Formats: sequence, C-alpha cells, structure tokens
Amino acid sequence: MGSRNIAHRGSLHAWLAATYPAAHAAMGKLSDLLWQGRPPAPPDLGGMTRFCLAAVTLMFRISLAGANLWAALLTLAASSLAFIGMGLAAAVLPLISPEKGSPATHIFQALVLLVSGVYYDVSVLPAWVRPFSHVSPATYTLRAARAALLEGAGLRALAPDLVMLLVLGVVLIPFGFAVFSAGERYAIAACCPRVL
Repeated sequence: MGSRNIAHRGSLHAWLAATYPAAHAAMGKLSDLLWQGRPPAPPDLGGMTRFCLAAVTLMFRISLAGANLWAALLTLAASSLAFIGMGLAAAVLPLISPEKGSPATHIFQALVLLVSGVYYDVSVLPAWVRPFSHVSPATYTLRAARAALLEGAGLRALAPDLVMLLVLGVVLIPFGFAVFSAGERYAIAACCPRVL
C-alpha cells in the first residue's frame, strides 16, 4: 500500500509506529515482485490491459509487425529499477505533508515527463532544461522503447540506453531509500515522537 493511500486513510500514525522501518517493508514487496515475477494486482488488471491494448491497436490501426517485443520488455525491466528509486524518493512527500504531499508527487511526475521528451522532443526544450533530461530515466526508456517498437531495434542498438537505465537504477534505488528513510524519520518525529 502506498504512503499516499495510508496518509489519506488516516492510518499514517500506526504505520509510522511500526517496529521496523517502512523501507524494509518496501524491500519485502520488491523481493516478492522479483521472486514471483509479477506484482500483486487485481484479478482484472491483465484482462483490462489486454483490452486497452487491443482497443488502441484497432482504433489507431497500429501494426507491431516489425517491433522487437523482447527488446521492449527488456527496456521495461531495466527502466523499472530506475523508476523504483524515483518512486521511493517521491513517496516521501505524502509522509512529510499528507495534505500537500500527494499533489507534490504529481508536480514531480509532470516535471520528469517534461524534461524527458514525453510532451516535446528534448531538442526543442530551452537550453537550461536539456541537461535534466540526461538524469531522467524516462528519457532513456522512451528512446529505447520507441526504437524497439517502432523500428524493431535489437539489443546492440539499445545497449547504450539500457546500460544507462541500469546505472540510474543502481544510483537511484539507494538514493530513494536514503530520501525515504530521512523523510520517515522526520515524519515519525513530527507525529509520534515517543516511537523514536
């Protein structure tokens, strides 16, 4: 369960009063994901995803005949590591401020998408914004996924982006845990100081 949902349900104090750090619980969920090979999901999520993909494919007449789906899946796996680290860092915002933290995560998400080339190509962004695209995993994910799905690019062509995604994952996961742990200590001190 995400920190945003816990904060809105009013059980934040009980969650923070647990005898183990929340980062350990998050690592447990991550290890479950890696062990089972899939995240815990509602039963209809797979069906709904297939339905949406089929509907979009039919409506827009998308052909994936030349797509390299294995390379696209590998891109998704590599980018997941980097996004886990970013998600941990962003998840601390609802802990610090339950009222303002959730909207702040949406601002964080919009900024990442802006500098990554989702809305516009990175080359048309102002010169002072472009360097931020080099530290955003979404930049490398988009480039690799587009190359794999639209051009059928192989692993050799995607290697620079995949390596960068793995490097960002190795850097961002410990960074995200550090940010989350610091925010958790702050939230515990602010809401239930006797737990410390």
